[in-house]
Amino acid sequence: MTSRSTRRRGPCRAELPALLARAAATPRTYLTPKRLKSRPADPRSYLYAIGIILYELIAGRAPFIGADDFELISAHLHDDPPPLDLVAPTPPPEPVARLVMQALAKEPEHRFASALAMASAIEDASRSVATAG
Repeated sequence: MTSRSTRRRGPCRAELPALLARAAATPRTYLTPKRLKSRPADPRSYLYAIGIILYELIAGRAPFIGADDFELISAHLHDDPPPLDLVAPTPPPEPVARLVMQALAKEPEHRFASALAMASAIEDASRSVATAG
């Protein structure tokens, strides 16, 4: 049996500030193009982050990949993510792919207007998939 002092479940308290700072400084932390340009976030910034998470869940990879932080930031700012049907192990239904890509729009005005609008689109996509299957 391992003693409590030798068992390690995760970082100790002293390590947390450094880990959090490193995570916050990583472009893969779901920052919108607007935030990467040091502009203020708005509620649609969070929808972009949700879009990245949904993309990762479906594709099994991040929507933007770079050899280093510069390339990754550049991809967030300028590139469209690869279509989910090309990268996902199991391509999602078109309504699901469409809503994820809308959440990842570079310009905030092209994303969902609110979390409620995005939730509604998710419900619509879910109904569409359920009736098609």
